[in-house]
Amino acid sequence: MNKKTNYNVIDSGVGVPVKAWTRGVPFEDGARKQVMNVASLPFIHKWVAVMPDVHAGKGATIGSVILWVANSYSSGSGRIWQYPLAGY
Repeated sequence: MNKKTNYNVIDSGVGVPVKAWTRGVPFEDGARKQVMNVASLPFIHKWVAVMPDVHAGKGATIGSVILWVANSYSSGSGRIWQYPLAGY
């Protein structure tokens, strides 16, 4: 059974998949390249999430969220948010 989602799953090729909530909005090439680079990092946990307002930033993609084993960080939000991931 195929579950319908409101996001696209993009295969990064060498890392975790990317879940992109970008249907019907532009996903610029520079941002896509940054997201694919992040998805290939060995410490990324499960997937990279991409929001509809995604765009390339200086060193980090604005509008993306990454998880790794100990913490969750929202990249490009101006702040770093940390949440313990119990059970991971």
